[in-house]
Amino acid sequence: MFAVLVVVHLLVSACLVAAVLMQSGRGGGLAGVFGESSATQAMFGGRGAATFLTRATAGLCAAFFLLSMLLAIMTTSGTHAHKSLMQQQAQQQSTEQPTTAPQGAAPPAQGGAANPAPAGGQSPATTPPASRPPATTPPATTPK
Repeated sequence: MFAVLVVVHLLVSACLVAAVLMQSGRGGGLAGVFGESSATQAMFGGRGAATFLTRATAGLCAAFFLLSMLLAIMTTSGTHAHKSLMQQQAQQQSTEQPTTAPQGAAPPAQGGAANPAPAGGQSPATTPPASRPPATTPPATTPK
């Protein structure tokens, strides 16, 4: 349904452009091409071509406006339930993160179920944190 309306909207748009270009303006427009022939006068009457183009333009404008509004409503309907990619990723990360321990709870024991001891009864080797030399500041100098 949506694709059909888009195709109809494109056809209405092309016809509207053609109708506007055929109207006579200051430069005469393309209406003079049709207005000068006797076949056009016989078909629409003396002033009929301009009146027909004016009515066609008004009808096409109304159709363009209504189709635009309908397509906009169809595009945005139901999007309130959808989330953006950023919201989906944030929700996914929040469900993947482990829950924090309640206040006052003891931290998990070292080598528990989360960190099983290696086979053979040996404790895992721990490395001390990297030691940095103490930061020293240069002695303050007093102005003379």
